[in-house]
Amino acid sequence: MHGGGLRHSEVFHLWVQDVYPDHEDPNLAVVRIYHPSEGKAPQDFKNPTTGKYITDRESYLLLKYGLLPRNMYSAQDKRFAGWKEPRLDNDENKYMHVYWLSKEWGYIFMYVWKMYMAKMLRDGIKDTHPFAFVSHSPKTLGEMMPLRTQRESHEKAVKMIGLTVGKKDGTTPHRHVYGQRLKNANIPDRIKQIAMHHKSIESQKVYTEPTVADVTASLNNATASLDNDCVIPMQTEIDAWMNEETKQQNRYRYRRK
Repeated sequence: MHGGGLRHSEVFHLWVQDVYPDHEDPNLAVVRIYHPSEGKAPQDFKNPTTGKYITDRESYLLLKYGLLPRNMYSAQDKRFAGWKEPRLDNDENKYMHVYWLSKEWGYIFMYVWKMYMAKMLRDGIKDTHPFAFVSHSPKTLGEMMPLRTQRESHEKAVKMIGLTVGKKDGTTPHRHVYGQRLKNANIPDRIKQIAMHHKSIESQKVYTEPTVADVTASLNNATASLDNDCVIPMQTEIDAWMNEETKQQNRYRYRRK
């Protein structure tokens, strides 16, 4: 979310099979988020009736696990995770590629991912579904992690390292800070659209609008320039207006006398 610009709900559609080491740099994670139902399924399970590999994820979940894609559950079901029909990077296999900003996030993700996979093995997580992020609580061990659980854990982690939880600080699960970093790096609008997986180039404007801090900093810089060696273009006109206004007031006072 912070390094790849994914929406909070999109993260929960990640399957264990959807993380790969980069073929040129094995320490760099390649992460794909497939369409919950239409995305290409892993080639490791065949349809019991036809004997052919299942091609889509909805059929894979149903036939192998008796489950639905997470966006098909009701919003009240803790297994639910929304899907806003983002722009896909591959129309054939129907997935989003996660674009790291900066690249360091890809190395961090791979490092933590390996530790997470090892922990799943140690905890004895059973193959009851393919979703990557699961509950590690004894009562719900191995179940799909609810969005609320991750949000609460994220908030606790932020506080533990001494930071304040806030959207403007980039310390919530919201991807606003990713959009702001794209803007600050002067990334072209078309590239921002692809990186944030927006179908419309207009959609990222809400994420890249100047913040209060941006506007304040710009105005402070402008003030400093004016104070140093610039003259306000309208200054002479303002002085002339003030002089004329003073004359009119003096005439009015004289007449009253």
